[in-house]
Amino acid sequence: MNKTLSLIAAASLLPFLALADEPANPAPAAPAVAAPATTANGVRIDGAEIGQWTHDWDAALALAKEKDVPVFALFTGSDWCPYCVKLHDRIFAKDGWKNWAKDNVVLTYVDQPRDESLVPEKYRERNRKLCERYSIEGFPTALLLSLDTDEPLMTYGYDNSDTPESFAKDVADFLPLARHDGIKKSLSEEDWALYTKAQEERKSWEAKGREFLAKIQPKFEALQKEGKSREEIQEALKDDAEEMKKIQSGREAAVKSIQELMDRAMKSVAGEAPKAE
Repeated sequence: MNKTLSLIAAASLLPFLALADEPANPAPAAPAVAAPATTANGVRIDGAEIGQWTHDWDAALALAKEKDVPVFALFTGSDWCPYCVKLHDRIFAKDGWKNWAKDNVVLTYVDQPRDESLVPEKYRERNRKLCERYSIEGFPTALLLSLDTDEPLMTYGYDNSDTPESFAKDVADFLPLARHDGIKKSLSEEDWALYTKAQEERKSWEAKGREFLAKIQPKFEALQKEGKSREEIQEALKDDAEEMKKIQSGREAAVKSIQELMDRAMKSVAGEAPKAE
């Protein structure tokens, strides 16, 4: 409407301008705002904006906390993983997703491509560390992070039955929990204490797992160099395997507790999630 009115007003002045002794001086043009720099796949390099993919993890988290808008983090192998390509083409490139995301999530892109030029050099090692931090075991993996803990509330992958709208709804359902104090507000004081304890236990078991794998890796490689068979290696690492099972069992118990408490929190916010259209 404003644009139409301004054109009509300008047209009504044309006869008077033609009679003026001196031509009117046009108002100085507003300086052009440069579009943010992106990599070849259109992902923003620096800074963050709600609903736009960015490589800049720190900027995404800062914006999310400032605006109380949760982070949706995609871990991908953009140029070699077929399901990553399908997830992009069938979900993230479609208006059904983009129109919802532009108001509801900060999108951050953690890429592990074969063509390293797709990721700015300053982010490559950080991306590897983020994959380790969040125990990413396959691509694509998308995480909805809690604004309070930067820990994942939900994990998403590729499903051939998903549509942009159904995928957006699956994320929207958990947004109330992802916002500041979302989980805490949705649980009783007793359950919140159990939740924080379970999260600490999960992180502790995961740290033990990383340390243990780093410890036995040299032993495993030495056995391989000696030409040991698979059965011989398994026998030599039998005690280590038992120890790893204990670590995995501890982590699984913590994750189970977290999931049970998340289910309770979800029930308390049922009907409060923003609608994904």
